Amino acid sequence: MQKIIMFDFDGVIVDSLEIFRSNFTAVCKKSGHQQFSDNDRFLDLLNGNFYEEIANSGIPLEIISDIYKNLELGIDQTGPKMRFFDGITDMLNILTQNHTLIIITSNSTPVVENFFADNHITSITEILGADKETSKVKKIQSQIRRFPNAEYYYIGDTLGDMIEGQKAGARTIAVSWGWHSVEKLSTANPYKIVYTTKELTDFLNNNHCSCNQSPKYCDG
Repeated sequence: MQKIIMFDFDGVIVDSLEIFRSNFTAVCKKSGHQQFSDNDRFLDLLNGNFYEEIANSGIPLEIISDIYKNLELGIDQTGPKMRFFDGITDMLNILTQNHTLIIITSNSTPVVENFFADNHITSITEILGADKETSKVKKIQSQIRRFPNAEYYYIGDTLGDMIEGQKAGARTIAVSWGWHSVEKLSTANPYKIVYTTKELTDFLNNNHCSCNQSPKYCDG
């Protein structure tokens, strides 16, 4: 059965926490909002949908729009400093041979496209950033509608990723090397937690549904 493998970008594919956090806190400060300078306060924004959590923090929507535009510009300028986590390029090259790979991220589509182009990565079918839709639930569901009767996986590194992926109807896989701890990720009861890119590659290549449910509702 076809597998639609959807990856978060930051914290799963690339080690970008400091780049993303520093750019975000800088543009927030320019808008008069300094409450996210604390790293734990920033990471708490990833307990749910990133942009909803920003709105819930009390920042007006018009300011959020300005923050996003300046954040995109800042990350695009510092993007070349981002690096792949160990084993990621090999994993993508292996998985693309048999599966459809998609990026669903809170980052900007052009930022991710430019990063992949600069690193000669051609294994990704589509990139859906926050400029196209801020809800990961809606973006994941759009791929479920696009590819009916498949198995759907969302690989993320934050509690919010796990919550949105499950709500959308995908099997969520949490990686241990990202922005949130394994302990926090475990509270969302992900379908699986992986600790290396090889473990993730082997699982996605070998795991097959054994129940009689439709893949969208399969519980494994």
